[in-house]
This record gives sequence, structure tokens and C-alpha cells, in this order.
Amino acid sequence: AVVVTIRHPAGFVSSLLKLGWTHPFDHFIRQPLLMRDLLKPFEEQIRAFAADPPPLLDQGILLWNVIHHVIRGYRDRHPDWTFVRHEDLATQPIEGFRKLYGELGLPFDQPAQAAIARHSTRTAPQDRISPFDVRRDSKATVSSWRARLTDGDIERVRTGVEPIARDFYSEAEWERALRPEQTHPMPRTGAGD
Repeated sequence: AVVVTIRHPAGFVSSLLKLGWTHPFDHFIRQPLLMRDLLKPFEEQIRAFAADPPPLLDQGILLWNVIHHVIRGYRDRHPDWTFVRHEDLATQPIEGFRKLYGELGLPFDQPAQAAIARHSTRTAPQDRISPFDVRRDSKATVSSWRARLTDGDIERVRTGVEPIARDFYSEAEWERALRPEQTHPMPRTGAGD
């Protein structure tokens, strides 16, 4: 069984910025079959980023697009695979993993539930947790990037990923991504909310 996790673009970019992680885009170029078969639409941009790395925010946007372009293709070609969004699992970890375990034919017993609860609840502030600690307040991870990114950064990410992100995140989910004081209540649209 294959499980693929999808992450909100702003959350992904924010994590890269927080950790200061850059990406060596030349690694893609050194894999000609990968470039030919999966990353061809991004070849020009990947080559430019490899030659002259831009700011980390721009690297994050391209990397999210590359990864999720491939995920979208896998989703289309492999309907038997399981695709889950990080935010859905993080918001309701017990229910989300119960469903995931069911789809995978795994027993969702008390030890599994306890492990999920232990690794998805944490009282320490998120920014003080080591990036290598696998225990998190999972609900806080869904929105922690809102405090890290400026409104301009959010808009830049949103604009940069829109053609691909719209296949994973609704307009309403982006609107809710704005700082609470700027968000206007949006009606629920059903699927994708």
C-alpha cells in the first residue's frame, strides 16, 4: 500500500523558512530521467534556480510545485493509492488515522490510538520544539505558519502555487489562511472544505 501526504503550500514554505532549509536544485538536473519523465514543465525554472539560487521563499514555492505536480500525476495514475492531507490528519488525528488504518486494512487498536495521541499532543510552544522531535501539537501545526509569514508572503506563495494548489485546497481554505483579524466569514462550499 502507498500513502502520500499532501501539505498546505504556506505551511510547507513556512517550515523551510523556519529551519533555513535550502534545496539543491542541481540534484534534479543530475537525474535526466526524472527531469524528462516528471519534472519537464519546471525544467527552465529548475535550471535557473540551480545556477543562481533565489531567496528561500521562492525556492519553497518551486519545490512545493514540483512535489505536488508529481503527487497530482500519481493520484491520477494510481487510484488505488491513498492520498491524505496533513491538515486533515493534524486537525483530527484519532479520526483521521482510524480512517487511514481502515483503508490500509490495519487494526486500529488501543496501542495504535495511544501512540497517535502521544505524538499529536504536546504542550510546549511549537517554535521551541526541536525539528527532529516527532511529537507535536498537531492542531497547532496547521496554523502555526500564519504567525511566521507576512500577508505579502502568503499572497506570494498563493499566487506562485495556484495552478497546482487548486487541485488540493479550496478558495475558502486559502481565505481562512489569512490572519484571523483579516478573515471574513466564508460560507462552507461542501467538498474540499
